[in-house]
Amino acid sequence: MILIAEDDALQRLNLEAVLVEAGFTVVATADGDEALGVLQTRSDILVLISDVQMPGSLNGIELMWVVRDRWPPVKIILTSGNAKRDGLPDDVVLFVKPYIERELLSKLRLLLA
Repeated sequence: MILIAEDDALQRLNLEAVLVEAGFTVVATADGDEALGVLQTRSDILVLISDVQMPGSLNGIELMWVVRDRWPPVKIILTSGNAKRDGLPDDVVLFVKPYIERELLSKLRLLLA
């Protein structure tokens, strides 16, 4: 199960469609708070794909730290318009927007292998 946290509705729907077409099961949320709620109620989340800048009480970076602390097995992919990796752990994947969908799918498959 892949969890998406993306506040831009068009990007969220597009990413969800790409992942479903590639054979993944997806839950899509609009912000970090919604994503946290999903994580608290589901035990089958394998990967979080989150935008860095989102509204609400948790942006993507804050969500990443919560996930690493509470659900260490969950792999994390962040997406951002900014290419800086400042302070990101080495095992967190960063895709700079606009990213190439097939590259994200390839990395996702590697993370799940």
